[in-house]
Amino acid sequence: MTLAPTRPVASAPGPLATALAPHVTAVVVSRRDPTGITPVLEAALAQTLAPDEIVVVDRTSGASLPGDLQEADDTTLATLVAAVRDRHGIPVTVVEADGRAPVRTALLRVVTAHAPSEDAVDLVWFLPAGAVPEPDALVRLVDAWRRSPSTGVLGPKHVDIDSPHRLRAVSIRTTRGGRLLPRPVPGEPDQGQYDALTDVLAVPLAGSLVERDLLLGLRGWESSFGDVAADLDLGWRAQLSGRRVVVVPSSRVRSGPGVAVATATNGARRRAARRVALARAPWWQAPFLTLWIAVTSVVAAVGLLLLKRPRAAAAELGALASLDPVRGLRARWRTRHRPVVRRHDLGMLFEARRSVLTGWGDSVHHALVPPQAPIGDQAADLNPRSWFVKVVRHPGIVAVLLALAVTVAAGRSLGLGVVTGIGRGLSGGELVGSRADAGALWHAWRDGWSGSGLGGPDAAGPHSVLLAGPAWVVDHLPLLPAPTSPGGLVVALLVLLAMPLAAASAYLGLRVVAARRWVRTLGAVAWACSGPGAAAVAQGRLGAVVALLLLPAAAAGLWLVAARRSTATSAFATALGVTVLGTFAPVLAALAVVLALVLALVRRRARVHALVVALVPAAVLAPWLLHDGPAGWPALVAGVGLAQWGGSAPAPWRLALLDTGGTGAPVVWSMLPLVVVGVAGLVRGRRWRGAPATLAVLLPVLLALALVAPRVRLGTVPSGVEGAGQAITPWAGTLLLPVVLVLVLSAAHALDALPVVARGRARTVALRVAAGLAVVAVAATAGGVVVGTLGTSLSAWRDPRPAVAVDQAQGAFATRALFVVPGDAGAAYRFVGREDADLVRPFPRPSRAGGAVAGSVTRLLGAAPGSASLISSAATDLLAVRGDQVPEVVRRLDATEGLQSISPRDGWRLWRLSPVGEGTDSLVAPPRLRMETPTESLLVETDGAHAATDTTIDAPAGSTLVVAEPAGWAREAVVAVDDVPLRAVAGAATPTYALPPGPGRLTISLVDPDRWWHLGQGLALAVLCFLAVPFGRRETRVGPR
Repeated sequence: MTLAPTRPVASAPGPLATALAPHVTAVVVSRRDPTGITPVLEAALAQTLAPDEIVVVDRTSGASLPGDLQEADDTTLATLVAAVRDRHGIPVTVVEADGRAPVRTALLRVVTAHAPSEDAVDLVWFLPAGAVPEPDALVRLVDAWRRSPSTGVLGPKHVDIDSPHRLRAVSIRTTRGGRLLPRPVPGEPDQGQYDALTDVLAVPLAGSLVERDLLLGLRGWESSFGDVAADLDLGWRAQLSGRRVVVVPSSRVRSGPGVAVATATNGARRRAARRVALARAPWWQAPFLTLWIAVTSVVAAVGLLLLKRPRAAAAELGALASLDPVRGLRARWRTRHRPVVRRHDLGMLFEARRSVLTGWGDSVHHALVPPQAPIGDQAADLNPRSWFVKVVRHPGIVAVLLALAVTVAAGRSLGLGVVTGIGRGLSGGELVGSRADAGALWHAWRDGWSGSGLGGPDAAGPHSVLLAGPAWVVDHLPLLPAPTSPGGLVVALLVLLAMPLAAASAYLGLRVVAARRWVRTLGAVAWACSGPGAAAVAQGRLGAVVALLLLPAAAAGLWLVAARRSTATSAFATALGVTVLGTFAPVLAALAVVLALVLALVRRRARVHALVVALVPAAVLAPWLLHDGPAGWPALVAGVGLAQWGGSAPAPWRLALLDTGGTGAPVVWSMLPLVVVGVAGLVRGRRWRGAPATLAVLLPVLLALALVAPRVRLGTVPSGVEGAGQAITPWAGTLLLPVVLVLVLSAAHALDALPVVARGRARTVALRVAAGLAVVAVAATAGGVVVGTLGTSLSAWRDPRPAVAVDQAQGAFATRALFVVPGDAGAAYRFVGREDADLVRPFPRPSRAGGAVAGSVTRLLGAAPGSASLISSAATDLLAVRGDQVPEVVRRLDATEGLQSISPRDGWRLWRLSPVGEGTDSLVAPPRLRMETPTESLLVETDGAHAATDTTIDAPAGSTLVVAEPAGWAREAVVAVDDVPLRAVAGAATPTYALPPGPGRLTISLVDPDRWWHLGQGLALAVLCFLAVPFGRRETRVGPR
């Protein structure tokens, strides 16, 4: 086998046998100082075909070499040229030029002023400082010119001056619209892949060989186009005049950075190339080309934004500035000439659309798919492992499986019912069952009148809308039975799989702390199986469960900021995690914001990223926080299931051992080894600085907050609930979760710093003992959870309503059920309808709508005369009373008009409620919407939450629409017939509207009072998610260590 060389070796050029020998003038152009001029002169004079003369264009204005490059005092360009001239016999002339003028303008003046030869064709070879030709560069250019009489401009192949095996430029390649393409990319290895090129559209100025008459006939370069675009314009006009532009790959010039530029390295060059395309297009094509450039620039900018390349997107949009008709017309006029070649004949010189699209596809692939690691010794493994074995033995998967095993072992007390009935959701602890679907969760956040039961003007927290998306997904999964409660299913999955998911989150988050994978595995298991985490799962505390998943990611982001390794992506990802955390556990999000503000003060180099983490969550959640205001701070502190309803606060020593008490708390002393290992990691070594010092400061502060929190009174347990009259306080485990996280980070950081091999037997034993203690601590933590179990508080929820009541609530009648729980200090009641979106026990707040019907509920239970009016005013078709009642009360209820006793269900005594009064015989149940005509009551179908509907009606004269909603509902609803709004009748007990006679389309919608706030929140969250999504290589998301 014969291996091909890396670069084709061209044969030596033949003798220049032409009828008229050319006269070559090498024009060497200096910089603003004399640096780099000597190597170019030496290379030009050392050519195998020496130029006939050399003209040095002096743009230095008498400047001398910098002090560190001078061999003698006051070394100027004239001194350097004189030193080279004395060693050769070729005439060298120095021509002074204005250093402030553009290079190409100065060159055109020099060429114009230089006298032409009388008996030869004048060729001008341009060599700027920094372009060093190889010895046979000129002879190959002249030979190529001699072989084709139509050739007017020739260019060499440019290679790197320090690494000649890497390319700098070959030719200027563009599309018809003037989009410059980097072919080749500077630094690309030279393997001969471009040596087949001949005819091109243009070549860079450096090293180019141009006929003098052609250059003057074309009036030189257009100065308004700059450098690259001016070279492109000159080549374009040369082609239109019938002269070829040829690249000679066998002629090589070694160029430094910025010498032979053939692509758009900045916005000015990109815009100038676009103007060249507009200037050279026919006048009738210019408007269409302008539109094409605008559309493609906008599309490319949008694509780059989606790929998270904002700077490149801004550069693409900057190309729109090139669409200036005045500058294009002036350039066209200054360089006007009659074309000889039709523009259509130049089509092969432009880049094809396919190649452009291929380049874009490669860029997208590079941005989305990280490069594969080099193939190592595993490729030569004679016994390769299957992908299944690799996955199972991955430390991260091991951590997840261990956490799953602990969940299964500790959850044995729950029974299989929580798994078989997971489609109905869970109840018990802080979880309350309901048939919440995506629509109910969405409207609970959006509508001006929302909430369970009778509702009210206070919207649900933003956690409701975050649960609506997953609820919609699980409700539309194919090939699976539709869940009874999509929202309940999502919450149940989060709670039951909290520990495995927390292990995965912690393993990924610990990558920024520990490089050793076994350390991350131990840390992930310790975090997922900690005492507060197990208690959160056992008690159904959704806010703590979400914190268990998000706190490791937020801590990793803050760690990167503190270590000055954060990037924009990691900062926005941390801000996203803190934002989501704030919707479920505002207290923990507030701690993260405070830490980010502290980092912004102490870490100046990472101040911007720290401020992103601190300010973005606050800005996104501002509407919700401002709406609740200072009066609602207890509900913010309580979060989503983070309140302790009654009971005594745990002893301080139990909190110090990470024991929250209550259901699901592990064995008391099982967390002690983890505490010891974590504290030992803080005091490890002699150097007490950096991460250990920061964690050592955080630990007592967080522990003090955890000790104080259970003694803060947020409210009072309402009547009808266990512990009625006792204080509602923050759950102790909320602030113990950051304490556990600090201990895990400390232990992981200390274990990762242990040496792999210790010197001496004593150090080896100490190393093994430290690793063994870490394993024992994690095993004790997991064992304590398994022994303590998850308790029996959680169970699969079962709707206590009969099937017929459920159908009527979900159907056109949209009825409600009244549930009453008697207590020693009074009775608690709630209405349950299709709007029920409570999945977690809400913090008790006074409700005007509920308070308005409290008397009616009391009269109904007492069978007082007229109490049956509650049936129609609240669209109640079912009364459920908890527990065994006094027989006399049961007899009174049975004797009440409109109440009919039915079979008990799950500990509830049930009565069916029927409409009473004149004209209600046609109604089988009290509807949410009814049309009262002069003779009867008719059903009006309801298809949305809180009487929202879109239906057709035919109202007789004198008819009214009665809505079974509280009076305050009318202020938030828009009732219209044929798009004509109706006004509520003043003084009515429930919202009542006079209907216009005849058929019409009735629409009832609930307005969003915070529409613009919600729209801004949605857009902000979408942008934040986009900025947080990682693309490409991991080093673009995490800074170097």
